[in-house]
Amino acid sequence: MKHLNIMVSKHSVFYSPLIGVIAGGFLKEHGYEANYSIVPENQTVSTYLLSGEVDVAQAAVSANWSFMEQNKNTNIIHFAEINQRDGFFILSKEVSGITSWKNLENCSLIAQLGAQPFDMLRFALNKEDVDIDKINWIQAESLDSSIELFKQGNADFIHLQGPYPQQLALEGYGEIVFSVGETIGPVAFSSICCTKEFRDKNEYLIFLDAFKKAKKWVLTENLDLVAKKISSFFDEISFEVIKTTLQTYRDLGCWSLETNISRETYEASLDVFSFNKTISKRHDYSEVVVTD
Repeated sequence: MKHLNIMVSKHSVFYSPLIGVIAGGFLKEHGYEANYSIVPENQTVSTYLLSGEVDVAQAAVSANWSFMEQNKNTNIIHFAEINQRDGFFILSKEVSGITSWKNLENCSLIAQLGAQPFDMLRFALNKEDVDIDKINWIQAESLDSSIELFKQGNADFIHLQGPYPQQLALEGYGEIVFSVGETIGPVAFSSICCTKEFRDKNEYLIFLDAFKKAKKWVLTENLDLVAKKISSFFDEISFEVIKTTLQTYRDLGCWSLETNISRETYEASLDVFSFNKTISKRHDYSEVVVTD
């Protein structure tokens, strides 16, 4: 059987439409198996795409902007939307008394202090009129270390993608109090990318067909069935948490039946990065995105 190499920037239920091409058997319908991998720490998926080690990857349109800011041509294109909202949540150590985002002020918050998730978080905090300078930020060195730090009681809040805050809540470590995606609204948060050369191959069309089917499957198929298949990728997470997280992302509107990355969500992401001053200009949609 032929193989495709798929890499993700983060391993999360949030990316179930991509995991679904494997879990749902949609690549196998075309006679393909997939090698699924998570990008090594302190590396980027672009390195593996450009070397040819990976065929398609999960990233964000903003990943291209960092190269464009340096006037570098990445030769990488984004061709399919995975998520049209941010998928991070704020988990509170306290299970009562948190009524407003303003409650984060004068408290400690574990977060990855950089890149797109932090830009989105800062944008959401601003929308909720939170004084960012009044938050005691704690750098999340890695997913595992940040979760362990929170479990040990070293912070009031933690910023995580599902299913990890849901699992922590189940284990009694706190309660999910806010959704960044709900506050911000639609943005081009995560997408699938490849090299321009790969787009000219037949495997590109095969993958795109499988992804379209997987996206519809994750969004509309029986929840128990989807959760059972997706849970095989998350040994450390309970089935009920996987199921709950899938339903939460469905309800938030993170996934749609549309595959193309819209100009509207692209521009909304530019708004976020412009607010954070992490880009010097608004990079053109057509230089980053292709549509089918």
